[in-house]
Amino acid sequence: MPSIDWRARLSCVAVVLFAFAIRCYRLGEVNYWFDETFSLRLAEFPLQELISRSAQDTHPPLFFIGLKLWSAVVGQSPWMARFWSVLWSIGAVVCAFFFVREAGMSNGDRGRGLAAPVTAALLLALSPLQLTWAQQVRMYAPVECLSVLSTWLLWRAIQNPNCKSRWVWFAVVEIIGLYTHVTMLFVATGHFGALILLELRNTATPAFRRPTLVYGISAMVAAGICYAPWFLIARSQQARVQQDFWSEPFEWRLLGDAMVKCFGNPEWYEVNPQVGYWIGEGLIVLLVMLALGRSSFDLLVTSTAAVPFMAIITASLVGRNILHPRYFISGHTLVCVAVAVLVTRLPRIP
Repeated sequence: MPSIDWRARLSCVAVVLFAFAIRCYRLGEVNYWFDETFSLRLAEFPLQELISRSAQDTHPPLFFIGLKLWSAVVGQSPWMARFWSVLWSIGAVVCAFFFVREAGMSNGDRGRGLAAPVTAALLLALSPLQLTWAQQVRMYAPVECLSVLSTWLLWRAIQNPNCKSRWVWFAVVEIIGLYTHVTMLFVATGHFGALILLELRNTATPAFRRPTLVYGISAMVAAGICYAPWFLIARSQQARVQQDFWSEPFEWRLLGDAMVKCFGNPEWYEVNPQVGYWIGEGLIVLLVMLALGRSSFDLLVTSTAAVPFMAIITASLVGRNILHPRYFISGHTLVCVAVAVLVTRLPRIP
């Protein structure tokens, strides 16, 4: 139906232009803060030294390598350097739109085919958390984009499991994500959990004859092998963080604060941990409701959204407190997708 395709494209363009405008507003007016300066300084080193110094820091090297290439072309003015993050954030908006659109079309949802993708894209476009990191020279906008892109590619591979190229593209993006930020490990774990949950429903066919399971596990193992050299470095980075960095000891109040900052704008009102608890409870209900849909899309989005929140909260309980909204950004991105889908599934009022 060409008319629907044109409507989809025009809707996506409209949302992208809106997201682009609000991300570029006053983009270069504020000077760099410390972390941005650090990113730009690290990107100035020769490639081999950049990787070596990144290993001594707390992040993988791929974001800094990309920033190095970008800066070589456009320079390091605040506007142009931050525009690198703007492009990644816009990429997340586009991926969310077409991911939800394609999933809806595959389920035969043509009557409301544009409501869910437009809502998902708008939620990402307007999210204060996404806006904040879209305007900073840090790796969180790439994480936002890569988390939704890798999830979309995994869903597409599951829909056509015999198409090996789809599994290859999924594995490539998964590897890029893992070398961009350590929290992509949680996204990869969510992907693995979703794949296992989906295959548990298929007990009639032997495991070695299921292309989804065979190719899916193979793609994830390949990604794990490619990441293994840096995983050993990441372990030493984690030990260094535990020894050299200070963070406030875990309290449930901090979790409430983090949830409020993750899903709201603390500049508009005083942060109240109780509101954060309500947000957390609502998040649990929302993801359970989505999981009850039982489609591959529902289970994949639920797992990929839930695991980053669960992992960060668990890590803060048993080790050093890492309850910061920016670490939730991968899960937050998939939560926006989940909210959009559930809202558009509500019965229409006559």
